Amino acid sequence: MVKLHPSTQNVLLYVTDGEKALAEGFGRPLPFALNLMCDLHMKDNISSKLSELGISSTLADLYRDDIFGKNIGSSRQPGLIDASSPQEFESKLGSLSEVWKRRHA
Repeated sequence: MVKLHPSTQNVLLYVTDGEKALAEGFGRPLPFALNLMCDLHMKDNISSKLSELGISSTLADLYRDDIFGKNIGSSRQPGLIDASSPQEFESKLGSLSEVWKRRHA
């Protein structure tokens, strides 16, 4: 890709499904780009883990809303992924961990 379209070497971010080989395949020609997992695959992975842990679907919805946020009417309630800095992420995660501990042992 970079060989045919040299400007792609300036890509700063690429999104994969979490497959290691795919991330490594993009990572070699794009060494300065950040690899993120797509939201849909992340949600699927989290849903699978919550189910595996025996979390009820009602509680699982609350955890997903905490992480991914939700729309209420025309307004957006932000989630953990909406943090705009590492510090804000850590702060939100700290607050959520207390909520999560109370919510489910």
